[in-house]
Amino acid sequence: MQQDLKELFSANAGLDERSLSSLIKALERNNQPGFDYIEFKQSLGRLLALNMDEATAFKSAFATASTVGLTKDKLLQTAELYKKVLFNEKQQFDAALQKQMEQRVESK
Repeated sequence: MQQDLKELFSANAGLDERSLSSLIKALERNNQPGFDYIEFKQSLGRLLALNMDEATAFKSAFATASTVGLTKDKLLQTAELYKKVLFNEKQQFDAALQKQMEQRVESK
């Protein structure tokens, strides 16, 4: 699954592998069972890769996902959940960076 989740970040060139791996692991740890935002986003990406126009790709991905129980509310709720997961990772990174900066500055 890690390679599949990596595709979610492909538009953000410039991420280093270590950071990307950390984000992917956080998403994997918090991945909800069933079809949710992550699977929707992956489906959308595959449709866009077929050169489908964006509006049609969104409609097609959602229509397909709705057949396995995805609702608009669940899509939005799980998108918010994963947004929080990534935000928590950012906070942890920022705290670690601050600690490193303090240690390096204080050690001089």
